[in-house]
Amino acid sequence: MRYLALGDSTSIDKYTGVQSGGAVSQFSSLINADEVQDLTHDGFTTDAVIESLARVRIHPDIITLTVGGNDLLQRPSWNVDRNSLEDPDTQETLNKLRYIFLELYEYRCKVIVNTIHDPTDGNETLMQQLGMSVQFRSAYEEINQEIRQMGQIHGFLLSDLQQLFVGHGINSTDTWVTMEIEPNFAGATAIAKRWHELFLETEKG
Repeated sequence: MRYLALGDSTSIDKYTGVQSGGAVSQFSSLINADEVQDLTHDGFTTDAVIESLARVRIHPDIITLTVGGNDLLQRPSWNVDRNSLEDPDTQETLNKLRYIFLELYEYRCKVIVNTIHDPTDGNETLMQQLGMSVQFRSAYEEINQEIRQMGQIHGFLLSDLQQLFVGHGINSTDTWVTMEIEPNFAGATAIAKRWHELFLETEKG
């Protein structure tokens, strides 16, 4: 079983406080992966994932992808023209996601794609306190919807982290979030468990 992991800090060990506690590490153990190429990294955007694709050295049997959140968080400005029907920065991110999905489709293997989790648990006041504007929420929803639609078009497996994390935001007594946005160990465990469930469903099929 050859496993390729692509994406951002949603997948990594760093913020879990546990050695090999990240979603990629836990998932690779759950599926007994013989070979793992982990190209996930803190802060990675769609651009960084595209660059990572050139460094893939295995022919994977399964791929996981977590990306999109940093494209939103690292934008220099949220001054969106309300008279415009399109936000050009969001459209650029969507185009890059479409490119990544097309590239992953070429591997002809199982691919698990993830929506972006919401650390505010839908709390608009908390979102604004974290510096996320109304435009941010709109772009966030648009990107997640595109991930869902593109995943379905390409026949990928969908791990809907937006839904999975409901009730486990920053202010929850059972939070899955640390450092305002990062999955903690419980969050990473939940992600890996969901990936494993999707993996087992395909094995049964």
